[in-house]
Amino acid sequence: LLTNYHVIRQAYRLNARAERAAELAGMPAALVRNATALGPLADLLDAARDAAAPPGPPASVYVRIDGSTRYRAATVAGVAPAVDVAVLRLADDGDDDAPAPPLGMGSSAALLVGQAVTAIGNPFGLDQTVTVGVVSALDREVRGVAGNDIRGCIQTDAAINPGNSGGPLLDSSGRLVGINTAIISTSGSNAGIGFAVPVDAVRRAADQIIRNDAPAAAPGRPGSGSLGLRVAADALRDALA
Repeated sequence: LLTNYHVIRQAYRLNARAERAAELAGMPAALVRNATALGPLADLLDAARDAAAPPGPPASVYVRIDGSTRYRAATVAGVAPAVDVAVLRLADDGDDDAPAPPLGMGSSAALLVGQAVTAIGNPFGLDQTVTVGVVSALDREVRGVAGNDIRGCIQTDAAINPGNSGGPLLDSSGRLVGINTAIISTSGSNAGIGFAVPVDAVRRAADQIIRNDAPAAAPGRPGSGSLGLRVAADALRDALA
């Protein structure tokens, strides 16, 4: 399952913090005591020294599939904060519910300004809400949760509100073309300026997360790197010529 990283960020950070504290718990006590002034790591080291205390329950993520009446536990297979993407893996809990059919994948590179799109989400807790609009602009830059600029975002006037994050943006054929991620608004509600991470970027990030999460993946396998390079627009090229 795909969603935004910022939707599950708190649970992901809490579990990552607990895992690091558990690793530090196995370090020699003297080594831990001598590292108490490491700033952001201080709380982890304090937790390591208190490792004898019963650990708290891990943070959990729950998913309700459309058509089902109950929530299912999920684990975070991996995240790509640079494009605000997270992949969730549903727990195999013997659920008898029929699996949800996957959405067909479109291509964000083929989108045109003015093309009809549909956003689906859970704004203000109103699940299965459908809104329609058009592609207002392409190739927008949006500041992501990691502090980076997500390039190539789709701008749409389809109503996107708090609760739409992680929901799909579909073309008129019902194919996924983006993951709704952000809005610009002075009130915090829809003002007709919403953004979605393009599906081409989502697919690249999700494919790598799934490969690295596979049982055959080598431990410690490094993630993808980025040079931050971008092809210059023709106007900029001509100005520098």
